[in-house]
Amino acid sequence: MLPLRQKGSNGSTSLELVVWLALLIAPLGPMLSLYSHLSDQLAAESIARHALRGAVLTSTSHAELMAQLPLMLQPLAASWKRDVRGFEIACGSCARGEIFTLRVFIGNATGVQSAALSPK
Repeated sequence: MLPLRQKGSNGSTSLELVVWLALLIAPLGPMLSLYSHLSDQLAAESIARHALRGAVLTSTSHAELMAQLPLMLQPLAASWKRDVRGFEIACGSCARGEIFTLRVFIGNATGVQSAALSPK
């Protein structure tokens, strides 16, 4: 009868290293993608909030508000180091006292903020 051979760790260290590295590194791709998306979402919401707030506080009419928005968006986007793909503004009759809704697009993220000009 042949003598029993004891199993050891001979030759398996490199294989184990490769397997463990693959298991530890594999989740990094989706995590970095998620971080990028969440960062864009946070930036879009913050830029929309501050741009609309600044435009409403410095405007007395719908025309002034529309003129102020692009001026407000540029420095905010630069401070977040993001490129604004575009923005949309929606309002009912666009009269004083109506609610304005601003949508800011950064990457695949959209930030939405609503505000109104004072009726007085």
